[in-house]
Amino acid sequence: MVEDFEVAISQGQLAGAVSHVLAKPLPFFNSTPLHIAVVGEPGSGKSSFINAMLGLRADDPQVILWDHPRRGTPTFGEDKFEKVDLNHFDFFIIVGSQRFRSTHSDLVREIQDMGKSFYFVRTKADLDLSAAKRQQPSDYNEKKVLLHIQEDCKECLVREGVRDPQVFIVSNWEADCFDFPLLQETLKNDLLRLKRQAFLLRFPSICLAYEYHHWEHFPIFGFLLSGGISLLRTYFMLQKCISGAVDDTQRVLAKALEAEGEKSI
Repeated sequence: MVEDFEVAISQGQLAGAVSHVLAKPLPFFNSTPLHIAVVGEPGSGKSSFINAMLGLRADDPQVILWDHPRRGTPTFGEDKFEKVDLNHFDFFIIVGSQRFRSTHSDLVREIQDMGKSFYFVRTKADLDLSAAKRQQPSDYNEKKVLLHIQEDCKECLVREGVRDPQVFIVSNWEADCFDFPLLQETLKNDLLRLKRQAFLLRFPSICLAYEYHHWEHFPIFGFLLSGGISLLRTYFMLQKCISGAVDDTQRVLAKALEAEGEKSI
C-alpha cells in the first residue's frame, strides 16, 4: 500500500491516494508508530506528565512520547520558545499551568498550520484548588473551580480558531483523579484515527524528497546552471520549492481527513 500511495502522489493523483487510504479499516494502521510531542513552557510539568503517562505506553508500544526540547527565555516578562521544527511529530499535547499564555497561542497556530491535531492539558490542578480554597474558603466549590479553568482554556483556544478544543485538567501527582483517566481513554479511542492521519501526512515529504534526487524532473535546473547561477543557490531554491509543495500537500491531506471526520460524526 505504501508503494501505491507514493506512486499516486508522484503522479499527482492525490484524491485517489487519499481515498485508497481512507477505505482501509482503522485496525490496518495499528502498527503505524505515533510520535507525540509534549510541548509547553518551562515549569509546566512536562516531564512529570510524561512519567504519569507511561502506563499508556505499556499498553501500546507504537505510541512514542517525546519531551520536546523547547526552552523558554524571558522576553518582556513572557516565556518565549526557541524555534524548533515540529514537523517531525505526528500529534501534540500542549502542557500548560496557570494562565493561557502567548506561547500557547504560537504553538496552536503552528500546529494548525501543519494540519495536525493536539490536546491541551492544564496541569497542577491540585495547586489551583488549594489556592482557590485559601482565597475564598466560604465560597469554595471544587467542581466550579475546575469548570472555570476548563472553560477559560477552551475560550482561549476557540479564539485561536480551534473547533471543539480538547482540554483536560490534571494533576501529575494524582493520575487517577481529575481528567487524567479521561485523557488516557480519549487518547486510546483516538489512537487509530491519529495513526491513519500520521500515515497520510508522513508520506508527501518522503515522495517529494525522492523526486528531489531525480534532477531530470526539474527542467529548470539545467537552465539555471547555464545561466551562471551557483549550484549551492540552485540547491536552496529547489529545496524551498519542494518544502512548499510538501506543506501544500499536507494541507490538502489534512482537509480531506477533517472532512472525513465530520462525515463520520
